Amino acid sequence: MARYAFKKIPIVDIEPLLCYGADISKKAVQQCVTELHRSSRDVGFVSITSHRVSKELQKDVLYKILEFSKKIYSRQFFALPLEEKMEIHIAKYKDGKRGYQRLGQNVTQDGKKPLCTTNQKKKKKDIHEGFDLLRPTNDPKHWPLNTPNLWPTNPADYKEVMEEYVKTMSQLGHLLMRGMALGLRLSPDFFNSFMNESFWIMRSIHYPVGLNQNLNSNHSTQPSQPSSVDNDYPWGIGCGEHRDYGCLTMIIQDEVYGNECLQLRNRNNEWITANTNDERGQQCLVINIGDMLHYWSHGFYQSTPHRVLNPKPVPTFSLSDKLYHNTGRVSVPFFFEPNWDALVQPIDFSSQQHADPYTLKFLPWDDIDTQFIGRTHPFQTNAKSFDVIGSYDYFDGRPVLFGDHLKKNFWPISCINCPLSPFLLFFLNCLLFMSFFIYIFAEARYKSTKIL
Repeated sequence: MARYAFKKIPIVDIEPLLCYGADISKKAVQQCVTELHRSSRDVGFVSITSHRVSKELQKDVLYKILEFSKKIYSRQFFALPLEEKMEIHIAKYKDGKRGYQRLGQNVTQDGKKPLCTTNQKKKKKDIHEGFDLLRPTNDPKHWPLNTPNLWPTNPADYKEVMEEYVKTMSQLGHLLMRGMALGLRLSPDFFNSFMNESFWIMRSIHYPVGLNQNLNSNHSTQPSQPSSVDNDYPWGIGCGEHRDYGCLTMIIQDEVYGNECLQLRNRNNEWITANTNDERGQQCLVINIGDMLHYWSHGFYQSTPHRVLNPKPVPTFSLSDKLYHNTGRVSVPFFFEPNWDALVQPIDFSSQQHADPYTLKFLPWDDIDTQFIGRTHPFQTNAKSFDVIGSYDYFDGRPVLFGDHLKKNFWPISCINCPLSPFLLFFLNCLLFMSFFIYIFAEARYKSTKIL
């Protein structure tokens, strides 16, 4: 498969990794690792089976049996009155990143834009609402994200279920990173010390049905919940075109709209609808590569642009079908990230400095890999040669602290690596300095007047 010329997401059975671990001498492990590597290299997405994320846990996260029908946990939360959801709105905390985001609050910008710039024409409000959880922490070094999570009181056991899910997905993330380390011909433990305290992120997202048309007019299909941010950006789609900025994304989604909403853009600018079912019709777990792993792998693994369309209404024949099918699509992406203080730098494959001889003995590079390795060296001095669909300016071969990378993507105009920040800090310091002297002067004048 040539790079970027994909027409569907590859499906990989990771049973060998679960059975034999990182024993690359096993033929089954070699095949599994090769398929993971080629999928990450050529597509940037892969659907996995035999992942051991139990059906029971997935149902606990996605489904709950109610009087009439199955309803999604997150969907049950999103169906609550707006006032109740707003009790855990993201504005409750100083970081503004944990809790509920209402419809239209998330704004997607063009995937190729440089950070710290404003492109008003490219901004569009996403037609989804979300609930965000991050690694809970009170460590000052994680400022301003050193806050606990906000949890809804309804469903009552939502927190318990989600915490179990976080634990399971973190274990799966470590397993996949060991497989990818082997695919990159590294020691299977290469990423361990960088991700043993993963600063994970998780979102529950609700995409309403049938809201893609007429949203920019006064039509009656305008979302009933107005945006909670003051902007006049036009409405876009469920989630506009973007690349994930982190390391590894793992997605579970409801079965009704799983195969029609998520789309990937290949190198020919074709939108490919994601296939998320295996040959038996069983739904897979969808994995995709983010910008950080793309950078870390020196461009070997692709961070592929993707988007999400809102689902279309489907015919229903019963009350239970109507309750379940036409309330929208819900997905729960889990972002498995490096540690906050992980220092990420492109791996130099041309020097074989990090290569694991034992892995190479059983899994030599193929021709496409060899050709790619021959082109990686110029990236060390010239980010423009990086083979990527769009690239962030600071991805120039130097080490990137993941915590800074996270803050930069959460707050584009932040005090972290932003051209405006030195001037902003200087201005604020001047104001503080002037305020202090004005106070001293006023205090002295007051005392002299009192004496007189």
